Amino acid sequence: MHKRLCLAVLTVLLSGPAAEADFPPCYPSDCPPTYFLVAEIEPYHNDSYALLISDPCNIPHAYDLAEYGPSVGETIVGAYVERWDPSDGVNLNRNYLDPNAPSWSWYVTEFYGFADLAIELCDGAPTGIEYFLKEYPLVDKIQICFWTYTVVAALGTELDPWCYILKDDCTADFYDFAIIASTWPESGCEYPGWCGGADLNVSGKVDFIDLALLAERWLQQ
Repeated sequence: MHKRLCLAVLTVLLSGPAAEADFPPCYPSDCPPTYFLVAEIEPYHNDSYALLISDPCNIPHAYDLAEYGPSVGETIVGAYVERWDPSDGVNLNRNYLDPNAPSWSWYVTEFYGFADLAIELCDGAPTGIEYFLKEYPLVDKIQICFWTYTVVAALGTELDPWCYILKDDCTADFYDFAIIASTWPESGCEYPGWCGGADLNVSGKVDFIDLALLAERWLQQ
């Protein structure tokens, strides 16, 4: 396990390489910011969310949780989430357990660490956060520490917006254009449908930005 890898690296530097070392995916000195999937330890709500960890001292522990499970300890993810502003670009945070799920209307803006215990006030579920923000439009920022959720997989250092928002095969075709054309122009798009998937950047409306995203993906192919 590599929860104390930051101290371990210093020990290795001082004492030299150890025989048959159990190397993690990366050392704190070279861990790039990585996306992880946070989901339930035992499925109940069947939802999940994306977590970007930039602190190199926490990334090895996240890999441990993904590989070995809750037995490594400190399973609870402590973070703050905020409403997603369309001006920030494409929102990659969604329920990754459902390939057809649209983006959540929120995303993690600050990750502050892992813990074994947390206060009940920040417990809950991703779906609950979605409905809470919809019920209380004046609330912009929420602290989360879901007790029964933890890191279950690594998603990599980059996410492809097209793969994670509209289609699980990562392609753009005439079918996608037909979806946008059939809802053009449309406003009032919201979770969970986002106007049949035509609102690609989940801005609440189908407009030229969505058409531009479709064209960009098409040209990339």
